[in-house]
Parts: sequence; structure tokens; C-alpha cells
Amino acid sequence: MTRLELQLTKAERVQERGGSIPRLLAPVRAWRRPPLVAAGLAAAALVGVVALTHGGGDQDKVVARPPVVVARTWLFPTRDDTCTSACNVSDPFVGLASGFGSAWIAGLQDREVVRVGLDSRQVQARVPAGKAATDVLASESAVWVVVNPAEHSSTLMRIDPARNRVTARIPVDRVSVWPKLLGDDDGIWVLGEAQALRIDPRRGTVTGHITWNFGSGAFARAWGLAGDDLWARAEDGRLLRFDARTGARKGEATSPPGPASLAVLSDGGVVVAGEDGTLSRIDTATGRARWTTAPPERSVPTEQGSGRIDRAVAIAGGTAWVLFQNATRASEQLTAVDLATGKPVTGARMKDYGGAWLKAIGGELWYVAPQGYAVVVRP
Repeated sequence: MTRLELQLTKAERVQERGGSIPRLLAPVRAWRRPPLVAAGLAAAALVGVVALTHGGGDQDKVVARPPVVVARTWLFPTRDDTCTSACNVSDPFVGLASGFGSAWIAGLQDREVVRVGLDSRQVQARVPAGKAATDVLASESAVWVVVNPAEHSSTLMRIDPARNRVTARIPVDRVSVWPKLLGDDDGIWVLGEAQALRIDPRRGTVTGHITWNFGSGAFARAWGLAGDDLWARAEDGRLLRFDARTGARKGEATSPPGPASLAVLSDGGVVVAGEDGTLSRIDTATGRARWTTAPPERSVPTEQGSGRIDRAVAIAGGTAWVLFQNATRASEQLTAVDLATGKPVTGARMKDYGGAWLKAIGGELWYVAPQGYAVVVRP
């Protein structure tokens, strides 16, 4: 499916320049709507309405409004690039961080971190990073990317945003085939299925270690961080909470089982998003769900899972957003849920099958599409 989408994406760009592509599009018209030209994309890419919250005294009041796709930024170096070797194991772009007026996205195929301006939505710089980048993090003083040059070793790399250059390399043990990053200038966690390492970014040394110890053959598959709460979740639904400074275990909770993404709430607790778009808000005090809600339209996952769920849930004020694949319609579904009640506000069907790394940035939502785009949605 991903390879076919990549072919269609390239064909769309050819069509926009006046090329002829009926033979390429014919086999897939049975399941995919005809490509949208650039002039009509912003108005028609989303269907229905979604919601964000207003600030001020009504911070938690959810207000419905029609959304608009305001940008689809091509991330490859040239207009004719497509994914080749990187797509054999993953999507060509992974991770999404925001900081220093930009979005930062790691590219596997070209071994670089792509910097995209939040205002211009244009590629501003390409920073050579290294082999097999798997996540990006923006702290107060720098941008960090984890690369994995060897079977048993990873490297945490510091990018100076003022110069768009790598200025430090911190070697660490490889905790996962696909390590993730969470943290800030006080400490960066490199996260894996069985363990995690805490790095002091100023000294470049390992200052903490956690072994998850889920037991029963279960491993951590999703993580979240807010304040001093670091959460890890196994696919059997169990959640463990740790002190993000010391690594000490603080508590545990339960959520519906199955593959999921999670977002930690600043006032405590966590929102868990299942791969079919089902959302659950878990309370820290009780360790159980305050509410669980399914989207109005959801997809039944296949036996292998319906697709990517990397950071597929984001919090914006009093609203939780979830991005999940609708395998039946071969599209992506974006749903907004009221955090206080768990009530679905509304939803929108997206054209990007397999989008992930959803992030609320300012008043917009950004995500990475496997075809090679950064997609910006403005509610």
C-alpha cells in the first residue's frame, strides 16, 4: 500500500506540471478517489468538522469549526525523489519535533534531519545526521536525533539550530531496534522495549537506567512524558509510571489491551489511543479509565494490525486528537474528543494512508505522511 501511495504521489506531481498519468491511476480508481490538484487541495482535503479549544476563561470549551489542510510540504531533496531502500524496512521519514520556529523531521533514506519553517512551511535546512535515525526531540537549547549505526550501539546527536550543524555525539548502548526520545535539557530518555537510559545532555553521560520489568513476556511499546511523570505501556494494556528525574517507580495503571499510542496530561493521567481510534483517559489516582470512547467511524484492525501508531494522539487544550488508519476506506481518520467527557466532537477523513507523529504546534496540527510529506492542518 505504501509503495502504491508513493507512486501515486509522484504521479500527482507530474500531473500538476501538465503530465499525463491515466494509465498509472486506472488500477487504483476502484479504491482511491482521483488525485486532487493543488488548487483544490486546501478546501477539499478534509471532510466534516474538527475542533480545538479556545484560550482564556473558556480553555476547556470545545468549539467545532471546519478544518483546512494549509500545507503539504515535500520532504525529499528533489521533486522527483521517491522512497527506495528506506521503504524496505520503514517509512522514509520518522519523528516530528517542534522548536526554534521550525518542525524537525528525520529522514532515513538521505540520513538527514529536515528543518521546516512553521510560518513558511518550506524546507529551511537539511542537517546530515547519520544512519538509521529513529526519533527527533527538541529541547530548550538544541535539537536531538538518535541514530543507530551498529547492531549494539546508538548515538545521540546534538544539532545547534543557530548553525544547523551537529555539534555533539553521545554514544549510548542500543536499547531497541527503534529507540525513541523524550525529555528536556535536564535529562533525555532513550527508550526501548525492555529498558531506558537517561542521558545528561550537558555532560554527555548516562545518569539513569530503567528496566521496565513488565513480566509475562510483555514489553514496552509506547511511552509518554509530562512534568516528572514518565509512562511506559505494554500491549497487554498495563501502564507503569516512573519519576522522570530518578527513574524510581511511582505507580501503575491499566488500559484496554492492544497496540496503542499515548499522550501524558500535564495535570496527571494519560490518554491511550488504540490502533482502531478508540481513546481512553486513564487517571493517575485510580489507575483506571475515567472514560473510553470509540470514534464514530473506525476500522477493524487486521491480524497484523492496521498500520503505524507512532505518537498518533496529541493534546490541544481540552481536546484529544487521534489519527488512525481506516483500512476499509484506505484513508486516514482524524477525530477530536472532549477530554472532560470523552465525547467525540467530530471527525475528518484524510487522504494520507499511514500518517503518524501527530503533534499540536501552536494552533495547528502537524503529522508526517509516508509518501514524503509534512502535512499541516488548521482547525
